[in-house]
Amino acid sequence: MLLSHSKKYIYIHVYKVAGTSIKYSFAQTAFYDKKHTSILDRIRVFLGIYPDLYSADFEAHISASELKRKIPSTVFDTYFKFSFVRNPYDWLTSNYEYILQNKTHYLYEEIIKLNNFKEFIYWTVKNHKHYQKEMLVDSQNNILVDFVGKYENLQADINEICKRLQIPPIEMLHYNKSKDKSYKEYYDQELANLVYAEYEPDFKLFDYPKMIV
Repeated sequence: MLLSHSKKYIYIHVYKVAGTSIKYSFAQTAFYDKKHTSILDRIRVFLGIYPDLYSADFEAHISASELKRKIPSTVFDTYFKFSFVRNPYDWLTSNYEYILQNKTHYLYEEIIKLNNFKEFIYWTVKNHKHYQKEMLVDSQNNILVDFVGKYENLQADINEICKRLQIPPIEMLHYNKSKDKSYKEYYDQELANLVYAEYEPDFKLFDYPKMIV
């Protein structure tokens, strides 16, 4: 996540949705930790103008609902909150390739035993299924952020966020790219149907279509 008191925004980081790129691109407008905060901003915290909260105080992938429980409502309810999601088909392929490329990932030893992406999907559905929406909704399925951008429309949505925050346009930087081929190359129709059925909540909430191979 990313928290800026000066610009009054909160970014909720859904993993494998350009989060590292977004955080680096917005870095100049936010506090990563206290040692990166200017003397003037520290004085503002001391005087109570800014709450004594920093991005580094929270997990990188903290959900909106958990964050809402941990920070004052005067911050959560008044700051502009945004996040990004990704086509679930693409999101799963990106997760798969990212794990395979990172031996320190906590799932690496499990995933490296699998023969291919199809086996990864079956393993994930059985053992480790999560939805992107888990990061953004409350227990009644209400979206807790003010703006949900899409990975497929990244720069245009970043432009819209900058406009709403009244900050200069930010040209996106790109970090942690995990694969080179299109996500469509990973699927046959049977696998595409399975993913749609298993991840239907994300497909429907974020308006992504079922893939025809």
